[in-house]
Amino acid sequence: MLPLGSWRSVFAVPSEVVDKHLRLAGAAQLKVLLFLLRHSDCLIECETLADSIGLSVEDTKDAVSYWVQCGLLCEDFGTLSPAGTAAPQSQYTKPTPSEPVKTEESPAAAKPAKKEKIRYSFAECAEIIANNEPIAQMLPVIEGILGKQLNHTEISMFVTVISWYGLSPDCLAMLVSYCKSIGKATVSYIEATARGWADDEILTLEKAEEKIAKLTKSRSAWNTIRTAFDIPERKPTATEEACSLRWLYEWGYGTDVIKIAYEKCINAKGKLNFSYINGILKSWYERGLINASQVIAAMEEQKNSAAKPDDSKKNTDSGRYSPTYDISEIESLLDDDWIDGN
Repeated sequence: MLPLGSWRSVFAVPSEVVDKHLRLAGAAQLKVLLFLLRHSDCLIECETLADSIGLSVEDTKDAVSYWVQCGLLCEDFGTLSPAGTAAPQSQYTKPTPSEPVKTEESPAAAKPAKKEKIRYSFAECAEIIANNEPIAQMLPVIEGILGKQLNHTEISMFVTVISWYGLSPDCLAMLVSYCKSIGKATVSYIEATARGWADDEILTLEKAEEKIAKLTKSRSAWNTIRTAFDIPERKPTATEEACSLRWLYEWGYGTDVIKIAYEKCINAKGKLNFSYINGILKSWYERGLINASQVIAAMEEQKNSAAKPDDSKKNTDSGRYSPTYDISEIESLLDDDWIDGN
């Protein structure tokens, strides 16, 4: 007699789970499916399922959504049960089946001027992955960058970005790496940025490198100026971003000179004004004043010249009028439009 032991009680697992989803489904998804297949004779609420398999309700719902989209589970008013295979539906409007999927193997595929916002269902993504080795190889790379296993929502987003929006796998990997480096590696941020790149035709590794270099340079410049001016961390305005790049990289000023201009602005205006500071720095740049010692020397010379009486301008009748002026005071009284525009 063959001792069966634990094998006396078994339940069936659809072949599709192993054939299509074993490589892609995470631990949470497999826990959910196995538990529901084991209890296929009853309806189970999501909260009960979460408690039974030791996951949070949110993680359980996410895992359930995976199998619902694949057509292996049925959700009806909060209760769950195994279901027959159903035709998967996309989360958003999807392209017609006849439209070619753009990948590295089909660079000549037609691309609309601006892609419609869609996301493939996970079942569609599984089929794409099975037939596209570059995309299949990309997913483990992205998991390594993010330091976690991708869930089905993230996989659907990444596959859609390549197959529909047209970013190459290595371009997308670089985008994910950049988003990770700035602390914004969320699905929504990566997807929105990828759509923007697609609209700007940033689809290859070379263009991605160029774009990220510009973004990194701009971010570094703003952080330098923000720190110098003691501005709380936030996104710069267009004017602030442009000024930061101009002062540091185009005119080559260090923060010591920029802080001097900042102090002059505060003394004159009583508040921070990027356009006013830009006017001051521009006047110094055009006069060839590049470093702090040159600027301080020029300011001292102006101050001494302003304090020295000009005999030619004395009143010749009485000699009682000897007007002196402080050029820095005059500068502070100038019309804002003049200093901003020069």
